[in-house]
Amino acid sequence: IETLERITSLVASGMAHQRVFAENRSLIEQNTITIARLRTEISLREAADSKLEASLRRRRLVLDTTHDAFVCTDADGVIIEWNDAATRTFGYARDAMMGRPMLDALFPARCKAHYAELDVFNSAPEQSVDAPLHRSRTE
Repeated sequence: IETLERITSLVASGMAHQRVFAENRSLIEQNTITIARLRTEISLREAADSKLEASLRRRRLVLDTTHDAFVCTDADGVIIEWNDAATRTFGYARDAMMGRPMLDALFPARCKAHYAELDVFNSAPEQSVDAPLHRSRTE
């Protein structure tokens, strides 16, 4: 009887090990599939990042070589882009202008209230607002 109990215990233990082995194999297969998907996603993201970097380099090249001043603001009117022609036109370096409110940085004091009243930076995206800029040596 003792031998029979031992054999039964060993068989039960072996079956439990087989179950665990099967579960582990299933988890390994699932993980292998997940890893393959992640590798594909990483490759796609790296390709997209590469394209984005190339596009940003092209944009920077265009902005830096144009003869026209280019100043871009975010929705709050804070300067987020400033090209070399803007530096030549307004006399301020890019680093000095980035992050500054455009009204404070470029508009003469006498015009600030007028442009602030127009709320040019909160216009709907489909609307175009032409805001002439002028740099006077006296203001």
